[in-house]
Amino acid sequence: MARYSILVTSSPFTSNGGANALAYCQQLVRDNHTIDQVFFYQDGVFHANAFMHPPSDEPNSVKQWVAFHEQTNTPLVVCITAAARRGVLSQQEAEELGYNAYNLLPPFSQTGLSDFFTKLHDSDNLVQF
Repeated sequence: MARYSILVTSSPFTSNGGANALAYCQQLVRDNHTIDQVFFYQDGVFHANAFMHPPSDEPNSVKQWVAFHEQTNTPLVVCITAAARRGVLSQQEAEELGYNAYNLLPPFSQTGLSDFFTKLHDSDNLVQF
């Protein structure tokens, strides 16, 4: 079976890219492929924003990605620079800045682009949404 890295750059507010990425990942798992990482970059980092509360009749991408991780243990990784630019902060970053709240929800973790590219070498395929 093949190994995949998934790159999510689309915002959950403006396109179906994130929902399509999640559906694609779920199908990969059903087909017994391996997902090395789901990397959220550019506006894709908003999928990791715990403070996002869509109306009750709309999907909540944060909850959906967390549920996917809980079912598959797939690493959900956010670009630390892209996240900071968009106000998505880890607990450590919020404390360093003197904020009382943070909004990067575990199991999302942060890393830099260099780590993304290093892990990408283990994958057979890169698919971007």
